[in-house]
Amino acid sequence: MNLRLIAVWALAIAVAAAGCTDRSLTATDGGGDSRGDGTTDQVSVDQREEGPPPFVVEGIELANGQRGPTDIAVDDAFVYWSTFEDDLVTKVPNTGASAPTVVHRTGFSERKSMAVDSTTVYWGGMHLFTQTKATGLIKEFSLGTFAAHLTAAAGRLFWMDEQTVDGIWSMLPDGTDARVIVVPQKSLYARLIFGTDGLNLFLGISDENDDAGVIEMVPATGGTPVPFATTRFLWTILADDEYVYWLEGRQIDGEIKKKLKNGTGDVITVLTAADVLDPQSMAMDATTLYWTQLGVGAGNGAVRKVRKSGGDPVLLAKNQVVPQGLAVDDAFVYWVNYGPTQNGTVRKIAK
Repeated sequence: MNLRLIAVWALAIAVAAAGCTDRSLTATDGGGDSRGDGTTDQVSVDQREEGPPPFVVEGIELANGQRGPTDIAVDDAFVYWSTFEDDLVTKVPNTGASAPTVVHRTGFSERKSMAVDSTTVYWGGMHLFTQTKATGLIKEFSLGTFAAHLTAAAGRLFWMDEQTVDGIWSMLPDGTDARVIVVPQKSLYARLIFGTDGLNLFLGISDENDDAGVIEMVPATGGTPVPFATTRFLWTILADDEYVYWLEGRQIDGEIKKKLKNGTGDVITVLTAADVLDPQSMAMDATTLYWTQLGVGAGNGAVRKVRKSGGDPVLLAKNQVVPQGLAVDDAFVYWVNYGPTQNGTVRKIAK
């Protein structure tokens, strides 16, 4: 089983045992100005069971009662997420104007990855699924892969096979032209992730035992990977027009780094370990990097941001309960809180 998921379960159980039940979460207009910008995007915890005093879980709540939400994707109208424990893919308007609706029950209890583009919603695990937005039609593809790290870019879907070939696949949104792009050479215990801009794939290979890793680069059409950078344990890789960014490190010593996409120059540290505590996931827009981190101790997760050029990090939302995947649109950051396992939440906050 994925060591990361075991750690998530353990922390969710610790939160529940501590009495941080996070039940009945309701948006409020009051509360302190936690970010110093005049906003009060906070959610008060209504503690209806005996236990320690409640803490304030910051962020505007879009959904609660979720059984282990892990990944999230957004478009111009909806927020989509997957839940581990009840096999669901769910969506809600990004305004929160109506209640969540179930898109699909996959039938597989698993950690599912999500992606979305202008025409299609994608989710994967034991099988790969697509939903055409215009018609609502859902298709299931059994390609002999365990589809993870779904990424929509340049008119194609890319994903990683965690079960059989253990390589990177790609296909068109309608499911045609599905093929293996590259099968990286790695040891049995190495972990594979990737990022892409649609033109190149950046393959992250890291060891869960010794916190060491490398990034390799290969054309998105296939070819032989070439070395790009030496890293530590990798969580997320992203690429824009100029740079490749990655989130690396374990527990209390995470870091965010970048390097020119053409492979020249040195690796640049955007943020050091003191600012990235137990990182989980990262997203970006044109100017800024956003990430979730577990922090140290139950209920100490956070959503933070930093400019791509570097500088001081900014705390967007504190007191998060096992925050996992996150995504951004033009105005908001969205993320899922995994636990407690019977009451995970989906939240957003202004950038």
